Amino acid sequence: MPITKFQRELIRDTIKENRTTNAHELVYLISDQLVDRYEDEYLECQLKKIGLETTKHIRAAVDEYLVKNRDKLAKEGLVDGTTGASK
Repeated sequence: MPITKFQRELIRDTIKENRTTNAHELVYLISDQLVDRYEDEYLECQLKKIGLETTKHIRAAVDEYLVKNRDKLAKEGLVDGTTGASK
């Protein structure tokens, strides 16, 4: 399933703020952001709405973003040796 505009922006902003393209790190950084962003009682509902219910969903979105934007990230100097999925 293709990633949404919200997911792309969330991943892009997380990469730029933290200066990392390590997919494993990004999953945890994004998870923390989502937990902080949404109140406890609405968290599950919001995560389902944005398609990031589990770390597996987050990792799939991160991997897709990194694969599709590898050249752009490299031009911006944001690619490191541990980037992306093994596809």
